[in-house]
Amino acid sequence: MTKELDKQVGTGAKVSCPDDVEVKKGDTFNCTATDPEGNKATIVVTQKDDEGNITWELKK
Repeated sequence: MTKELDKQVGTGAKVSCPDDVEVKKGDTFNCTATDPEGNKATIVVTQKDDEGNITWELKK
């Protein structure tokens, strides 16, 4: 996810996700990306299965 995120928001973005996400197929949760200048964007993460595989989309 980091390389693709760097392409979209610039190198050095920090990502923060909740610690208490239950692994469950189809569930979604939000993470926050913060670039080096302090700009924030939401990342919507969707769980593809019960094994930790995900898809994600950046919402600016």
